Amino acid sequence: MRYWHDDPCPNRLARERSPAVGVGFEPTVPSLQRRPSRPLPTTRTGWFYDLAVSYDIYFLSRREGQSWDEVLEAMEDAAAEDSEPIPDELLEAWQRIEPQARTLLGDVDITEYEQESRDLSHSGTGINLSVFGDEVSVTVPYWHVGDGAATVLGTLFALSAIVEKETGLTAYDPQVEMPLADTPPQQAMGIMSRITTDLRNRYGG
Repeated sequence: MRYWHDDPCPNRLARERSPAVGVGFEPTVPSLQRRPSRPLPTTRTGWFYDLAVSYDIYFLSRREGQSWDEVLEAMEDAAAEDSEPIPDELLEAWQRIEPQARTLLGDVDITEYEQESRDLSHSGTGINLSVFGDEVSVTVPYWHVGDGAATVLGTLFALSAIVEKETGLTAYDPQVEMPLADTPPQQAMGIMSRITTDLRNRYGG
């Protein structure tokens, strides 16, 4: 299957929170609401995944006394509203993040749409960094198992640390429902490997 999306930020709240807690989830497909965009990347074996099927990291601002569930609900409510330009402080952070991401990842593709969105993607791993309005996320599709999963997640977490430092936002892992700093690496690797294997068993590859 191959999907095209009309949203300039196709990762934007594309699925229910924490689908990776158990095998057998059914990912949702992002709504088709905006301008035509590019086809999503493929694996090296040629099978196609919707980027909704990905390990996601959100970057969030939490007020004192606010629960993570409340932060996520507010983010979902904001996603239902019309998009806003990227705030100036996030644009400035993007300028600092981009060269560090290139150093970490190597060759990357950059897509910019006016002041509305920024997107950085690495074809070898599928890692994607998106800024859409005031929403920031890093994702990697479920392509990786075993040592490959450990390696790509290490890179994902390193990129997330850069984004967290430069934006002042907290990296949050919705797969385990806790800040990324508290996510056990072995648990993240297990989720990546298990769901990748499940998807390959379902769809081949």
